Amino acid sequence: MTNSSLARTPAASLITVLALVQAALGVLRALGFVQIGSDLVGHGVLLLPLGVIVFARAALIAGIALLYTFFAPGAHSRSVRGRAGSG
Repeated sequence: MTNSSLARTPAASLITVLALVQAALGVLRALGFVQIGSDLVGHGVLLLPLGVIVFARAALIAGIALLYTFFAPGAHSRSVRGRAGSG
């Protein structure tokens, strides 16, 4: 099977677009958590640990959004490296 026989289907394009939308929404959600965390940190020592936890959650969400961003070009190109069970 050659790469020319791998036709790009509408489903693959849809998956790529949905991955990019998910990444964008994840970044917006992470920015919201950063704003909440900065508000909590600014309220004093008692809420400082909770603010740090919220910052860590924002970092986790941003990392997952970055993974979606890395996935989208591979799914769109349909390269052999991006397919499961190719090797």
